[in-house]
Amino acid sequence: MQPLRTSVAPRRLTVVAVLLALAMSPRPGVAAEGLTLARAYELAVTHFERVQIADADVAQSELAPYQALTTVAPSVNVTGSFVREKEEIEFETPGDTGSFFGDSSVILPQQNGRGVLEVRQTLWSFQILPLWRAAQLEVDASGEARRIAIQQTAFATAQSFFDVLRARAQLEVAQETLNLAEAEQRRAQLRHGVGELVKTDVLRAEVTTTQARQLLTAAKNGVRITERGLARLLDMESIGLLVEPEGLEPPASDLAGALALADERRPDLARQRVLLEASIEERKRRLGVLLPTLSAEWRYRLVSEETFAERSDFWTAVVSLRVPIFDRGGAPFVELKVQQQEVEKARLALQSLHHDVRLEVEQVWLELDTLTANLATARDEQRLAAETYSLVSKQFDAGTATSLEATTALTDRQRAAARLIDTRARHAVAIIGLRRAAGVLTDDTGLASEGAR
Repeated sequence: MQPLRTSVAPRRLTVVAVLLALAMSPRPGVAAEGLTLARAYELAVTHFERVQIADADVAQSELAPYQALTTVAPSVNVTGSFVREKEEIEFETPGDTGSFFGDSSVILPQQNGRGVLEVRQTLWSFQILPLWRAAQLEVDASGEARRIAIQQTAFATAQSFFDVLRARAQLEVAQETLNLAEAEQRRAQLRHGVGELVKTDVLRAEVTTTQARQLLTAAKNGVRITERGLARLLDMESIGLLVEPEGLEPPASDLAGALALADERRPDLARQRVLLEASIEERKRRLGVLLPTLSAEWRYRLVSEETFAERSDFWTAVVSLRVPIFDRGGAPFVELKVQQQEVEKARLALQSLHHDVRLEVEQVWLELDTLTANLATARDEQRLAAETYSLVSKQFDAGTATSLEATTALTDRQRAAARLIDTRARHAVAIIGLRRAAGVLTDDTGLASEGAR
């Protein structure tokens, strides 16, 4: 791609100007020769809140496997209590039968302290494997969501980057148009002074100059607005020199190739596939609620006063098999039916997204194809308009062209230049947009390391 117009008149810097330039140098990380699109990608991914939120979601999802393990990890509890009764109750037995009741004939002591250590462990549940797989899928889904956030942020950065380039180039065109309009006005006034033109020709030149000033003001404000938007994305105080990227290429040579890339690389499609798998695992988990569960329990007890039925320093082990027959009024059956509908909805959502992605890729491809043709036309139009204005300006000086023809040629020249700048910027953004639609934008310089995460 040919660079947008960035001609800058040479200036002589004094010592004070040099000091000011040093004081107002850009933040660390931006090269002195200008900010490249790749560096803008890096800054946006590092500083923009959308990506930071996605990073937090990834960190949170990485705890899901540990949360799944807690369902099969042992549960250990210690319980301490002190009980005081109204009175003590014990067996009344003949003295020679005391050994029949052991060391104590007390049934209920008046006061007693008790400490119990309980350990519970699930030995097997049909919910374990679905929970573990669902946790792994949650990590994968958050990773794909992060890729979506990165691609959206990168595309917004590219749009803002080229908006700034376009606005600055249009500002230069507006300034040059104003300079030419003022020159035409001065020539019209001179020729009117010697009687070669009528007053209406001078007024027409003044109107053209006024319109050029209005365009210049709008162009200046446009530069400020676009620069502020890019600075917001990059977390910078101001935007200095921008380096227009060269060699932007579509991700594929034809539409079929772009569609195949999108099917394989689009992060939103990958995330929806993961969500479908997670929905299936949740259905398996809810089915596991209806199946038997094997568990074990071990209790160790200490009491301050032993009784006939309760001994201190005593343990009990229990292995149990729980078989649900009609739990919670049949709620697990209803929940399983509901989850089956969720699986079907997730499958339809994936199918719908797949169709939407293909339509999006086709639309972006056709838009790029249209802009490619328009770009060639805009270049020819700008060249012809510039040549026309040059010829008409010379004819106007020679008296063979009217002031109306001169102002019309100047207006056509300005519009053709602005149209070329706009078309070139839109063409570049369309290429990047097609790379995003095909899911390969994270392969670009400045994002490759992020896409591999």
